[in-house]
Amino acid sequence: MNHNENLTQSTKSKFNGIISVSGTKELAAKAGTSVAIILLTYSILITKLSFGSYGLIHSLPLTYFIGLSLLVACSVILWNDSEKNFGIITIQLIAFLAGLWLVPFIIEQVPSRTSYFCAGFVEYIVRQGTLNPEVAFYHNWPGFSILNAILVNVLGLTDFTKLMGLTPFFSNCLYFLALCLLRRFMCKQDLATAWWPMVWMFFIANYLGQDYFSPQGMAYFLFLIFVGLLLISQETDNYASGSTGRILQLLFFCSITITHALTSIIAVVAFFILGFRREKWLSSLFITVIVILISWTFYGAFAYFSGHISGMLNELFNLEMSIHQNVVRVGSTGDDQVDKISEIYTLILLILPTLGWLTTKKGLPKNVFTRLGIAPLFLPIFLSYNGEMIVRVLLFLLLPIAFFSTSFFRNKKALVSYGLIIFLVISIPLHILIRYGNEEYNYVSLGELDAANFLFGKAAHEFEIVTENDPILKQRDIERFAIVLTSTSTLKDGKIIGPWSKDKNDPQYVVLSRGTWVAYKRFMTDIGNSKLRKIQGVLQKSTNYELIYANKDSSIYNFREV
Repeated sequence: MNHNENLTQSTKSKFNGIISVSGTKELAAKAGTSVAIILLTYSILITKLSFGSYGLIHSLPLTYFIGLSLLVACSVILWNDSEKNFGIITIQLIAFLAGLWLVPFIIEQVPSRTSYFCAGFVEYIVRQGTLNPEVAFYHNWPGFSILNAILVNVLGLTDFTKLMGLTPFFSNCLYFLALCLLRRFMCKQDLATAWWPMVWMFFIANYLGQDYFSPQGMAYFLFLIFVGLLLISQETDNYASGSTGRILQLLFFCSITITHALTSIIAVVAFFILGFRREKWLSSLFITVIVILISWTFYGAFAYFSGHISGMLNELFNLEMSIHQNVVRVGSTGDDQVDKISEIYTLILLILPTLGWLTTKKGLPKNVFTRLGIAPLFLPIFLSYNGEMIVRVLLFLLLPIAFFSTSFFRNKKALVSYGLIIFLVISIPLHILIRYGNEEYNYVSLGELDAANFLFGKAAHEFEIVTENDPILKQRDIERFAIVLTSTSTLKDGKIIGPWSKDKNDPQYVVLSRGTWVAYKRFMTDIGNSKLRKIQGVLQKSTNYELIYANKDSSIYNFREV
């Protein structure tokens, strides 16, 4: 019996004691799954929307968490005979994904605030029928915008709300399809029983919030497929040299390149690391990939880089800025307790795979997942990326985190294997707490949407909006206006101005919304809060500003010089 067969038998024997499948257990799993789905449905019906310091978790009843935990337990007992029970485990996982990413949208009935940021890029194409890279910077990487504009036209949508709200759930379903490519690779390595635990760990650890209506969410799906194609093209320890595989890899890399810049860089690094010292054809393919990336960067995205290259070079090796934005500001929800829980849980998710790596025997799986873990690690040193770089690094680390975390439990005695089940169940409320801990801000009220629609209906062709960069004001007509941030604004000659002010004669509207007040309360210092109150006082007393719209969540003032 060879080493791989020994490993397979050892793996199975350790789990047999707790997840051996019999007809009774299959029946119990199916019954439990039905009960879990009923509990989740019941939870939706009885939920009353409310936000506290910990976000959405205040709204969710106990039955919600019982239902999700039951799905985990019912799935675990089927893992050891996953070929026979692939269908029911898939249903359990989809129900679990719906619980984490669809139920919140059903409860809130509106997409998260961040989703509106990218809606304007799609809306411009739908309305104008063309790209405008100089106005919409993401049109320099138009894959996301074009695809969704086509989808909007095909479906005949006049409102993007449902599309944006459903995107996190469908994104994670697409991630699951991409992970199915890894199943083939793991089966070849006699690790079939390890795939389902890895998949569940992957999704429970994906609390990073990058799956919303955005280019990076779409690009990550393409990246997972790209990595899957690289891995399944391997036999034992060599890359297969089939032309079909190469064409598919190039096709998906091109799709990544025109969709999201950072993801394309990670894809190049992953391609190089996974293919290091491989067959000769890989050298020419790697050069082709580099040429594609460089060509698009300096030609396809020329409009963006021509205006931003100097600023990017200044940031490139600014270690102090990178540390401040990526460590001090990373993932802040505005609540110290939630941030502390997030930091501790993230640390655990980094310690577990480290222990798993130390206890995993040498072989191709350990080799490739180690290389995948190395690929994104250099990024925080060189780029600040507006404080999101560590979040993006964690996103690209999800695969090795999931593989080595489950390896840690799998490589221990049967009793320790219970730890995986316990960890997944405990992680459910932690996932909700971290993922939706900022929901007091991310939630968009109907009053805020009504105010935004009023503004775009009333405003002239060119105008300014004074606000705190609220994404819901970027959902349409992005070429018509400039944003003046309240936090960087000053008062001059009775008018609020900022560094991004356009023509002084353009109409100006000041929007003070619920989202603005919550953002200042959760993220700003006392000085910032004092400034916003001062701006409110100016608006209420100044004869230059007229209140033209107000509801319980938003007020809009129009500047008219007296």
